[in-house]
Amino acid sequence: MDLITGGVHWLANVAGAIFFAIISMQVVELILAKDDPKHLFECFSVLSFCSMGIIKLVSLRFDGKKWRNLLNEAAQLEIEELKEERNPSSAEYESDDENDFAITKYTRRYNKSFNFTFTMLSRIYRFTAVIYIASPFIQYTLWQMKGQKTVEYPHILPVWAPLDKMSIFWYILSVVLETVAAVYCVCVHIAFDLTIVGLMIFIHGQFSLLHAKSEQIAGSGKECTLCRERDERAHTRIKNCHCFHIMLIK
Repeated sequence: MDLITGGVHWLANVAGAIFFAIISMQVVELILAKDDPKHLFECFSVLSFCSMGIIKLVSLRFDGKKWRNLLNEAAQLEIEELKEERNPSSAEYESDDENDFAITKYTRRYNKSFNFTFTMLSRIYRFTAVIYIASPFIQYTLWQMKGQKTVEYPHILPVWAPLDKMSIFWYILSVVLETVAAVYCVCVHIAFDLTIVGLMIFIHGQFSLLHAKSEQIAGSGKECTLCRERDERAHTRIKNCHCFHIMLIK
């Protein structure tokens, strides 16, 4: 999925269909495990994580236009701010050595924070996904090495798989579908969480910028001589801060 362009690749649609099919099989397995508390808890915990993925996916798909508009507005706001810094209005002159305010300082700060969060969160999700997918097979291998005979083949997700005993083909197919569903679920979580966190970081950075702009309304205070030019500058900055605040709260 691409929140900016609004495009959804056909592979994402196929993976989404597989994800919902696997969720249905998990629900069946949850019902069948009502007499096994340990397995019931396992099914419930995994199904809860996948259900959160469904909620996030529904939000990304059905509210995709709103998400795209929000992201586009954020990007456009940053572009306009940087353009304003490069081409300030005539009333936005600086006197008495006040020219130390830079919008780019704030944009670099929250962009750096977002890049760090993006890297760390993506790595955590990917590492967790790899461990979760590999752990059932590692555990099964260790049991085999210790001579413990297991009745059932390992599964990545606790799903209802009645065809496993019929043929190894159906078991391999089930594992492949479970892998696709697990990876897709993790990707949905990453896309949604990074979008939310990114917007929160951006809004925090913008309000920090608004705070800094409001502090610059009357200048640095080094020169307090009253004059028409300084009043015009202060008036222009008040209007800019007001307009900027209105854009943020919308």
